[in-house]
Order: sequence, then structure tokens, then C-alpha cells
Amino acid sequence: MKTSVGIVVTKSVLLLLHLLLIGTNALRCYECQDVMQIQDCRRIVECNLGQKCFYHNKNPRFELRCMNEIQCAAVTSFLSHSAQNGLSQNRIGCCSHSDLCNGVDNSSQTTHVPTTAHSWTTTPLPKIVINAPDKAAYESMVQLSCVTIPPAERYSWKFNGTSTLPAGVSAVQYTPNQGAVAGTDVLTIVKIDATSFGTYTCAGSIHGQMVQFSHFISIMPETIPAVLTG
Repeated sequence: MKTSVGIVVTKSVLLLLHLLLIGTNALRCYECQDVMQIQDCRRIVECNLGQKCFYHNKNPRFELRCMNEIQCAAVTSFLSHSAQNGLSQNRIGCCSHSDLCNGVDNSSQTTHVPTTAHSWTTTPLPKIVINAPDKAAYESMVQLSCVTIPPAERYSWKFNGTSTLPAGVSAVQYTPNQGAVAGTDVLTIVKIDATSFGTYTCAGSIHGQMVQFSHFISIMPETIPAVLTG
């Protein structure tokens, strides 16, 4: 009996030490690209700061890993707006309420279901969305995140229908991880003013098919200096 208890305690201590050794400042998640059962995943990784635990039930296989907050927010937002006919029972989402929230706690064999699980559409058509505020303070920095599902091979932006972006506006395409669900291109307006507010259109090329989405951003009138409005 003492030996059996000792073995159980040792396993628990080893798991605790393992979690402590991989760091305490960032979220820890399970990472497995393709497992038949979620309980089969035993790899624990420390995510970068700002990342969440990602969960995708591909039915019948599972994908577990870290994902950037921008992509998590985009996937969650996009799927919540796409709840319509043609949905399957596949689930996808991100969570950050606790370490290892995207899989199974090996110390107790208890399954943790992510808090933001959603249905996943089976339509093969590519999708695109822009996450950005509708209004911004005068001369504040604004970012527009163009997200496509699946990732696009390339992105391009237009401002008020023209391919020439205003001064102080630039775009950066983020390289997705292998097997990523979504791709992201972020446009940054360093200081939004009378020359840079308007309609921004993001276009993405996905397997030879172009998709685009437009977003209008304005300036909060109360933040414009009186000398400019008088």
C-alpha cells in the first residue's frame, strides 16, 4: 500500500514540476496536430504572451495548439456571424480561462471543453472579414485586421476605391502556422486624420479565388481640435 501511494504521489509531483519548469508567465496548452482521441495528446507547450489555447474537432480527429489572440478573435467573431444553414457538428474555438483548457488534464483525466467552442461550417468557399473599430479619436493609431478562412496566399488593400494608401498607413501580412485555420493581414494607420479616414477594402487571393471585404472608419467629432472645425 505504501509503495502504491508513493507512486501516485510521485506522478503528481512530476506533473507539477513539469508545469512549473515550462514557465509561469504565459498560458500552457496542449499541442497535437492530428490525434484520434483528445486524451491521446500528451505534449504541453508554453504559448507566447498574447496567445490562447486553440481547439479544433475535425471529426474524427483533433487539433490542439496555441493561437494568436488576433486570429482567435477573428475566428470566433466570424463563426458567430456565420451561424446559418450548412453547419456541421465540428467544434472550434479558443480558451484562456486556465492552463491546458484545450484538452485533457492528465492528472485527473478530466476533459476541459473550451468556453468559446463554435460550430464549424463545411462550405468550401473562402471567407473574409475585417476586425476594426467604426470610430477612432483624432490622430490616434488604428489597426484593421483582415482575416481570411483559410489563409490567403496574398493580401492587398484599397482606400476609398484606390490602390494608393494615405501617408502613414501600412500593412503587414502575418505568416500563419502550418495547418492554420485563418490568415491575417494587419493594416496600421499611425495617426488617423482628415486624409486617412474613409473606406478600407481588403482583398485576399485564396487558391486562385479573390475575396474582399470593406470597412468604413470615421473620426470622433468631439476629438477633432476646434481650430480645424472652426
